[in-house]
Amino acid sequence: MSSARTASEWRWPAGHKSVVMTTRYPLDHPGGVESVARALAGCLGGSDERWRVSHIAAYSRRAGAARIPLLGDLVAAGCLAARIIGKGDVILIHGAEYVWAPLTVGRLTGRPVVAVWHGVRASEAIPPARHPVGKAARRFFLWIESLLERAALRADATVTVSPAVALELQSRYGVKGELKVIPNGVARRTPPRRGNLIEETQNFGAPNGSPLRVIWVGTCAYKKGLDLAMQACRLARARGLDISLTVAGLQAESSGLEAAPGQKWLTWLGPVPPGEMDALYRRHDILLFPSRYEACPMAVLEALAAGLPVIGSSVVQWLIEGAGEVVFGTDALAYAEALRALAEPECRRRMASAALERAQAFSWESSAAGYVEVLDVIGRQRGRQHRHR
Repeated sequence: MSSARTASEWRWPAGHKSVVMTTRYPLDHPGGVESVARALAGCLGGSDERWRVSHIAAYSRRAGAARIPLLGDLVAAGCLAARIIGKGDVILIHGAEYVWAPLTVGRLTGRPVVAVWHGVRASEAIPPARHPVGKAARRFFLWIESLLERAALRADATVTVSPAVALELQSRYGVKGELKVIPNGVARRTPPRRGNLIEETQNFGAPNGSPLRVIWVGTCAYKKGLDLAMQACRLARARGLDISLTVAGLQAESSGLEAAPGQKWLTWLGPVPPGEMDALYRRHDILLFPSRYEACPMAVLEALAAGLPVIGSSVVQWLIEGAGEVVFGTDALAYAEALRALAEPECRRRMASAALERAQAFSWESSAAGYVEVLDVIGRQRGRQHRHR
């Protein structure tokens, strides 16, 4: 290669196109971030660029330190830093709160680091504390998380999974310039022809005489608004709507919510393997998602791809568009009214058609192309550094 070759023409040398991708848990963990990493690993490995992708997890399961707020983040960052030594030409960290330790390794070994922000931890919805000690602990937690995230802004590239997260980084941390926004994708089914949209949705909807089948999906009860979902269903039932609610991702005892005995309309499934989620969505009529904080939730994208209308909060309005109902605020009665509106079969069929169409706007191929573009930019930067040595 001639030393006169411009940086814009520089490409990764042969044999130097490997990226190590990290997450908190293994890729088969039933979590949104892990599902994103799992899909991207497959797409990047199969792209024209032929990136060799390896994966490292901080924890094998949600146990021990992993269950403790803040401590779990600190230990995870240390574990990831130790495990990436000698692996990959690029380090891609899913979760800004874990970047600080791997970034140190990257600086010492001359490897660029990409930080993927799946939200701003210092802004997430945390259950309010009632006692002074709890309030002080809450403030300490948010302060430390803010420090960890500020360190993540020193990464060689910053990716956010939604425009809202990018705006939040700019307003909260004063980030200047344009940030790379790469929304998550969803497994693409064969797109239905426009004339067949109604036929595609014929099977969606509760059979006559059956309850309206509602599903909530998540692993964080308060942040994802499980309390609002349960209360909305209770209010809807009290007003004569026959409705059932399935809670996927949590058991009753780990939700922090009191479930009255004898509630046959309420089913707790606990964690569901990723491979079983599509079939689970298809056994329901509506995704109820009154989340208090979100970036680009996989539950909403997966529900849309399965043809489910979504009743969600304003933080997922940009995903729902015309494929459901958006509720502003935290009034459970407003969610109950939205359930009543979508209980009408013809309305739900129209929304199901809109959901299938909306899902077509999100694909893993498009997401992977965005990540390849980021890696190419890092390659050009490395090329400039190489020329000036």
